[in-house]
Amino acid sequence: MSFKNLKTEGLVLKNEGKTIFFQQDPQNETISFTYQYLSLFHHRPLEIYYQGKILGKIYLKPKLQESKKMHLVDYSCSRYSLDFTGMDDSFLSVGCLATRKGSVGSEKNILEVVWISPGLMTEEGSHGPFITTFYDQAEAKFQLKDLRKLNTKKVTLKAGFPVRANRLGVALGFGPYAFKTIEKGKKHETWAFPVMLYSNFYLTPETSIRNFDAFLWNESWFNNFGMYFAYKVGEALDGTFEIVPLLGFQLVSFHSKETRETFHEFLFPQGFEIVYKHAFGIKNNTFVYGMFFSPVREENYLNLWVRLGTKVFWELNYIRWEKNDKFSDMWGLSVGIPLGRFF
Repeated sequence: MSFKNLKTEGLVLKNEGKTIFFQQDPQNETISFTYQYLSLFHHRPLEIYYQGKILGKIYLKPKLQESKKMHLVDYSCSRYSLDFTGMDDSFLSVGCLATRKGSVGSEKNILEVVWISPGLMTEEGSHGPFITTFYDQAEAKFQLKDLRKLNTKKVTLKAGFPVRANRLGVALGFGPYAFKTIEKGKKHETWAFPVMLYSNFYLTPETSIRNFDAFLWNESWFNNFGMYFAYKVGEALDGTFEIVPLLGFQLVSFHSKETRETFHEFLFPQGFEIVYKHAFGIKNNTFVYGMFFSPVREENYLNLWVRLGTKVFWELNYIRWEKNDKFSDMWGLSVGIPLGRFF
């Protein structure tokens, strides 16, 4: 903004408790100017003073278009299936903070939803941010004034999360896989239907102990068990992406069709996951890319997976293991279904 024919030293701009001074245009001594970046959710006027007296006020009035994509849901809310009813034509920004209350083994979830809309205020005149806390129920109702349409909105906010804060989650996966083995130079290829078991025990919101087991049988059989400590080491793009290292061990078991012998080997491949929240613009959808690779030259093991979904997920997986004259690999598509949450 700029002003003509007013002395620069007499101009002051007040914005949200801050005092901003103007600068004189080096090309024109009669012009004074300053710059301000304002949030769309800014609702208080900018006040301009000249020589101690108010010169005027500037109001920010966003030009909003009705759209179903006006709700900016923070990635901290990706697990809670938030749903606002009565807010389809209002621009909205939402964030979440989840905590646990109670002793271990009987903890309960507390979800705090923080949200703001530039065109809405409470009946007593508060513009937000607004806070809704969920404890025993996952629905809240309230009334807000719409400053654009000069009417009252009846708003309902729902959140999908269990009241009981279980630390252990268990899921089962199954689907068609191509299975290949090589034993003493003899190759055997077939299709099989492996069973995958997943579990995740949360230590803190950022750390957990993860287990998985993949068992595949078709004359010869192959079993891959792993246990890992997972921790979120970083995030990018305002929480859109998370990086999760996986540190632990695996036990590979192989039963030979040819020799009828069973072979076991402990391995120490390390891995990571990259988590993409609200993937591809789909709210509450999660995309995961992960892999295990062995830093030890003597261990020939590789495990890659791509996972997509919410509670029920699809997983594309490839596992390869080799030891001396024994070789096995499997790849395919499986569906994962939660079995329940415990403890």
